[in-house]
Amino acid sequence: MIKKLHSACNVLTTLVALLALWPQTVWASDCVLETASNYSVMPEGVNQLRIKFPAYDKDGYDCWIVEGSVKIKIDGSTTEETIFECSMQQSIDDGDYCPNITYKKGVDGDILLYRERGYSTISVSRSSRTDDLPCMSNSETAYVNLLWNIPSKYRGKKVHISWSMHHNGNVSEPNKYITITASTFEISPAPSKQYPVLMDPVLSYSAGSPNQIMVPYMIATTNLQSMTAHYTEAGVASSTSKTINLGTESSGFIMLNAEQPVCDLYVEAVYLNSEKTVEKTASSKRDVPVLHQPKALTATVEKDGKVTLRWMVGNSRWEEISPNDSWEVQRNVTGSGDPADAGWMSISQITYDNSATEYSYTDESMLSFYQQKTVYYRVRRTSTSIWGWTAHSGYAMTTLPATLRLPGVAEATVERKGTWTDTEHGVKFQFRLGGPEKDSQGRLILRTADDWKAFARIVNGGQTSVNAVMASDIDLGTEALTMVGTYSRPYAGTFDGNGHTLIFNPKDTLNEQYYAPFRFVGNATIRNIHTQGKLVNRQKFTSGLIARLVGEATVLVENCRSSVTIDCSLSGDATNGGFVANTETCKELTFRNCLFDGRFAGENCYNNGGMVGFSREGKVTMVNCLFAPIDITTSPSGCETFARMATASNLTLTNCYYSLRYGAGSAGISAQGMSQSDLQTRLGGQWQVQGSQVTPAIAVSED
Repeated sequence: MIKKLHSACNVLTTLVALLALWPQTVWASDCVLETASNYSVMPEGVNQLRIKFPAYDKDGYDCWIVEGSVKIKIDGSTTEETIFECSMQQSIDDGDYCPNITYKKGVDGDILLYRERGYSTISVSRSSRTDDLPCMSNSETAYVNLLWNIPSKYRGKKVHISWSMHHNGNVSEPNKYITITASTFEISPAPSKQYPVLMDPVLSYSAGSPNQIMVPYMIATTNLQSMTAHYTEAGVASSTSKTINLGTESSGFIMLNAEQPVCDLYVEAVYLNSEKTVEKTASSKRDVPVLHQPKALTATVEKDGKVTLRWMVGNSRWEEISPNDSWEVQRNVTGSGDPADAGWMSISQITYDNSATEYSYTDESMLSFYQQKTVYYRVRRTSTSIWGWTAHSGYAMTTLPATLRLPGVAEATVERKGTWTDTEHGVKFQFRLGGPEKDSQGRLILRTADDWKAFARIVNGGQTSVNAVMASDIDLGTEALTMVGTYSRPYAGTFDGNGHTLIFNPKDTLNEQYYAPFRFVGNATIRNIHTQGKLVNRQKFTSGLIARLVGEATVLVENCRSSVTIDCSLSGDATNGGFVANTETCKELTFRNCLFDGRFAGENCYNNGGMVGFSREGKVTMVNCLFAPIDITTSPSGCETFARMATASNLTLTNCYYSLRYGAGSAGISAQGMSQSDLQTRLGGQWQVQGSQVTPAIAVSED
């Protein structure tokens, strides 16, 4: 006989009468535990079953359950699951109507145990516990009365429910076993589950939400209790799990940082279904593409007066959200860097290349508009124009000095030629653009790549303490990098970059240890320089500024910025550093107001340091420094965010921040979640917000 539990208005007829007809084994006795009609199953609504059976009979001779269980099996299955199991107290005294029951459940779905005589209802768990089970009022029989929320695995199924009872008592035939099996009946199907859905991410189209990606979500229900977004922010050595409370709206947007790689995003919903039962569902997971923004923008005046702009992008391994986009380049020659200044004009649009990590553009018309004032350039993704040029919109900005300097004249001759009369003169004028001049302080003035090479020859030739100052940006091109200092003649002077940029992009891969603009350095001070470019090496010890310190050196690096890509094809210990590769036996190395915003590349190399590759001896001190790499694609094994130290206590960090942790270390302060203005304030007065980036504020001297 089949009974259906389809809805509250199609209620299953009580099975009490049916149970009398079910196959059973019964002995002649007055014990209620042996009477099939005392075992019943009834529906309550469409998602609950009321299960009731006797557990203790005190009428005349006592009779109780030694071991008993209620079981369920899906029709056609050989697997049987225990809903509830119990055992009773062996006997109770006259006048006592509360025997003890020990019990637990074995299935999913809430089960409540109802008790007589005003005793509280108990939630049954999978852990065994013992409680009083009072007899019914005006009765000497104690019943187990259960209300079971049917789990989804049984909804819409035909099932068998049965009892297996081993009982004992003060009767003539103790230790009896009873098996009662119900006929097959069908449980009503569960309501269809509603799942949240994530749609394709899009860039924020609101000026009030710059540098954000919006991920639309929705769920087809109005009885929401909560919606929560879960995702992982991908890092180099580790990832961070995050959540966002989305409230109780059935649709909306998840707002994420456009430049932060996010994986395994999903939405979890908790809602009441049509049966007023709490359901929990989740969307499928997805990774979120990023917006590749311009980083480390520089502007260099070439010999012919043209200006070359260079910039990089980070997170190169992550999918781009707007691959058919372009770059917008603007210039302002009025001397103002105010984002709202009327002097800004667009000078070019460059196609975005999804495979490129470095870009360049040549401004051929700058001299035609030059007003002997500071020239500003800025670059952004064209698709972000709705965000404006705010500090949070992701654009990059850089400057040229107000005075553009020509190369120094080394020697000049004037010779009278041809006719020389009152009305006609012939003059032959000759000059040579020679090596570096010296300023009033005796410092070499470096303006060109030739000046840099001459400076290197002077130092490497033995004049190691010569001081030098840059008077303009210098592009060393794609030739082999001319490095300053040798092991026996390390640089030991004061070098002032004067706010200028030294650019180098050697086309050939080096296969030699110690690779940096300053190869070997002794007691020296290097300040106010921005290095940019790419160094590719098959060996160890490559750096964006200094390869190695020599002897018991004391070195100061201040107000410096390294935007260098350090690409190492070595498999193993690389010991590369953003500023210094190896300090060896130095006495003290100090950094003040320094920024690394370059890139570490080389998937098989490890043991690198964000600022210092390795310090074996001596102290390393960093004050007001920022490690904000554009990208890291090396192994994080053995790496450190600021410096790898043989003796950890020799590293002192004061007010130093990082945007991305490199390796498993915990040194420094995380800048994630900080606004640019907040970070600039924390780093102090020697820092500035330039475009959407925080950089050292290096004044350029025009003297």
